[in-house]
Amino acid sequence: MLRCFEQKDAKPPRGKHGKSGGPRQLSLWGATARSASKTARALEEHSLREVAVLWTPAAKKLDLPAVQELEARCRALADSVTSGAAATHGAIRNAGLTHPSDVAAYLTLRELDDKGRSEVPQHRLQVIDFGVKALVGR
Repeated sequence: MLRCFEQKDAKPPRGKHGKSGGPRQLSLWGATARSASKTARALEEHSLREVAVLWTPAAKKLDLPAVQELEARCRALADSVTSGAAATHGAIRNAGLTHPSDVAAYLTLRELDDKGRSEVPQHRLQVIDFGVKALVGR
């Protein structure tokens, strides 16, 4: 059953304090915990048209080898997204930003969105959703 939001729901759990004793700010993206992969290809080297079948009804009709190949392409694309975010985070970490991992995630999602608009404009939201899921690690 649904219940109303209460102020105590907004408080962080106990025991999650930083050096100053106050609550620690958690990052949604976790780019700081990921390292830039040396084996991941750059995002520009991938084609979103190859994985666009994932977002169409034709995906239900794929046979097992085609599904396995599609999953491998999606994993490679997700590795490129997370590696790009980690590399961007490493480059801007010392720029004095409050949350450089969030900025790195934003810049990576923006690059992915630009690529999606140019390659598969009809699946723009699915491309952004794919990028967010890749960054979050789902």
